[in-house]
Amino acid sequence: MSNSTTPEYIEVTQAFLRFYVVATQYLDHRLGTVTAESLSQDDVAAHLKQSRDALLRLVSVNRIVPGKVEKQYEEITRSDTAPSALTELRMVLYNKTSVLSDLLAVLRLVPQNS
Repeated sequence: MSNSTTPEYIEVTQAFLRFYVVATQYLDHRLGTVTAESLSQDDVAAHLKQSRDALLRLVSVNRIVPGKVEKQYEEITRSDTAPSALTELRMVLYNKTSVLSDLLAVLRLVPQNS
């Protein structure tokens, strides 16, 4: 499961970060705020599912976290969500992305015992 050179806590943090970045891109498509050079909505949806699946594999040993990840995924992909709620959710994901990016930078400073 773990790359021998990357500590598992960094892998998990990276997986959460990727999930939230792709989820934000997915919401951008739903809100119609994507740029011409962006991936298609279908491609982003496929990447979102892949990032969710990878994250679930990494956190499967925990009793609570997989359910939270799945609930977040369902909230992001639910088709009946109003645009105002999507905008609010996008801001939440943006904040999580920002925090996880900072955390990942700090974690990478931790010396590794090889």
